[in-house]
Amino acid sequence: MYVRLGEHRKSTAIDCVKLGPKTTCAPEPLEVGIQDFILHENYRSVYNDIALLRLERKVAPDVHIKPICLPIYENLRSLEHEQYVISGWGRTETGASSDVLRVAIVPHVDVATCQNYLRPFGLTYQLNSTHICAGAKNLVDTCKGDSGGPLGYTDIYNGSSRFVQYGVVSVGVSNCGERNVPGIYANVSHYMQWITDHIHEDDTSPKTTVAPRESPETTEINSRSLEEPCLTPLNSSGFCVPYSKCSLFQQWDIKYGGNLPPTIQEYIKRAQCPKTDDNLILYCCEPETIVTAPIKERSGNGLNLYLNPMQDFHSQLNVEGFDILSGQRCGTDNGNRIAG
Repeated sequence: MYVRLGEHRKSTAIDCVKLGPKTTCAPEPLEVGIQDFILHENYRSVYNDIALLRLERKVAPDVHIKPICLPIYENLRSLEHEQYVISGWGRTETGASSDVLRVAIVPHVDVATCQNYLRPFGLTYQLNSTHICAGAKNLVDTCKGDSGGPLGYTDIYNGSSRFVQYGVVSVGVSNCGERNVPGIYANVSHYMQWITDHIHEDDTSPKTTVAPRESPETTEINSRSLEEPCLTPLNSSGFCVPYSKCSLFQQWDIKYGGNLPPTIQEYIKRAQCPKTDDNLILYCCEPETIVTAPIKERSGNGLNLYLNPMQDFHSQLNVEGFDILSGQRCGTDNGNRIAG
């Protein structure tokens, strides 16, 4: 398995542009093998729909290959734009995928409005701060084949104008481009702590590949704990999981040392899901707070695989990952192409 970098038109070996009498061609696209695939350990349905690929070797920037900027700085992570740029080779109005990289501008849609837009199309999950919505205008949308692509905008990045990726194409309606409805994107700003935790310079650094979901405890209840939707006492969407898999409950136990206030005891009681056939007690937990291992505390530059919901995620970026990202010259334009 490999990734192909520097592609613009899929049907040609190299990409060329004719400017007057002169024809200029970019180098051939580069194919690089994939060493590791890191899926978010709490991915399920529309939640935590993000992954990383670690390549077998370093790739040097070139005229046709440039890294995209991520919102690693706090001022970028707090921004919300009126519109964003999308791009991809996905399905077009003809029903076929595009031969050339297409680019479009889509308006931002707030999450509450987006929820109302998509509910008639079968969206039953509650959208939240881990999502960005955009589109619903002029039949412009991402579609099948665009998944994993960027949603971004040009901003001031460390003092220079750069193209920054704020979203990852996630979910949309099947008849995309036929109706004015928004698409759903994973909010990259929310996942910067997770991203920086999983970036390292070489193979001597700690491996952070996601372990298999199933453990002796979760195997027997896998179909229920990872697939059974529910509503929390606050009427938000969640999944039925064991008490130990809900980080919110773990944080309360740590804070109150087992002497939980009556209001919290009542919340936990109301969060109980209907019992399983073997009378296993499960609790409705919001997806972004479901973990597959006990919460780890950050120590120095160590890894913190699970975002602490009691802290501001802006302050939890892994130092090594941050240094690698901030040291890149990223997001520079490339003629009529989107950088990245």
